[in-house]
Amino acid sequence: MRSRSRISAVALSLLVPLGVAAPAIAESSDAGTSEPALTKILLLKDNDLYVVRSDGTGLRRLTRTANIDNAEWSPDGSRIAVSATIAGNSDIYVMPASGVGSWVRRTFGVNRDIGPTWSPDGKTLAFASRDAFEPIANIFTVDAFGTKRPRRVTTATYDPTGQHDCTGRYFFDPQWHPGRQILAFSDSCDSGSGPHANTLDTIVYDIATARRGYLTDAAKVSWSPDGRHLVGEYAPDADAGAPGGITRFRWAFGTSGQIVNHVVPQDSFWKNEYWTPEYSPDGRFVAYGRERWFSSGPSYGVWISTTEGGAARKILGGAYSVLDWR
Repeated sequence: MRSRSRISAVALSLLVPLGVAAPAIAESSDAGTSEPALTKILLLKDNDLYVVRSDGTGLRRLTRTANIDNAEWSPDGSRIAVSATIAGNSDIYVMPASGVGSWVRRTFGVNRDIGPTWSPDGKTLAFASRDAFEPIANIFTVDAFGTKRPRRVTTATYDPTGQHDCTGRYFFDPQWHPGRQILAFSDSCDSGSGPHANTLDTIVYDIATARRGYLTDAAKVSWSPDGRHLVGEYAPDADAGAPGGITRFRWAFGTSGQIVNHVVPQDSFWKNEYWTPEYSPDGRFVAYGRERWFSSGPSYGVWISTTEGGAARKILGGAYSVLDWR
C-alpha cells in the first residue's frame, strides 16, 4: 500500500502517484498508555516477504529473491497467498506460512495476476488481473485449493476515444470483508475526459447482490476486524503531487463513505509520506510504512498508531510495506 502517496508495489505498477497537502501529524517516540497485544505483521521489502512481531522484535525473512509484490495470510494462519513473478509471468500462488515447502500455483495465462486476498472461510481467493493486451484490470475469484478456472467479478471498460469515463479502467488491491461476501477494491480511471478521469477511489462491492458503496479519494484499504470500518491511503487531490495520509472511513452501500478521522493527516510540508495501512487484529491500531525526508535523504520505517490518530510509534526501520497483521 502509496515526495507522493505510495499506494503499494501493486498499485504503483498500474497508476500515476497521487497526493494532497494538509496539516502534518505530531509524532512521539512512544505509543502512549495503550499498547497492541504482541502479534505478527507481514512485510514486503525488495520483493521478498518478512515477518516481525508488533513490538519490532523477531524480524525474520520468509523468501529470497521470490519477486513478490503482495501477499496475505490465510484466515487460519497456516498459508500465505502471494502474487509473484516467476519465469516472466505474474501469477497467484499459495505457500506455507513458514516459508519452507512447496508452492501451489492458482492462476495461469499471460495476464498479470496480483494482490490476492482470502475469503473469511479460507476457501476462495480474490485477486486483480491486469490484461496483457488492453489498459484494464479486473477482479477475479478462484478456489484456493481446487481446480476450477477463475471467475470474473468486475467488468473494466476500455474506450480509446476517451469520450466516456476513461480510456482505460483498473480495479486492483481487493480486500475481502472479514465476515461477508463483500470485496473492497481500488478503482482507477486512466486519462479520458469524463467526470471520473484520472481519479482513484475505492469500491465496496457485494458479490451476491451487486450493491456498491464508494470511498472517494481512497486506496489500498484494510477492513477493521468487525467489518464496520475501512482504513486506507487518502488523497483528496490526485493531481496535487503531495504526500497522502491515512484515513479511517465508515462505509455503507449507495454512499461515498464517511470519514471518521485521519489516523495520519496529509503533510502540508511534504516531509512525510505514509502507505499500506493495516488494522491490528483487535481493531485498535493501524500499522503502516512511513518515509520522512531530511536534507541528508529519506528515512524509512514501519510505524503503529491508534485508530483515533494517537501518538505514533516506530517499530522497525527500513523501506517496508505492511501487507497483513494477525
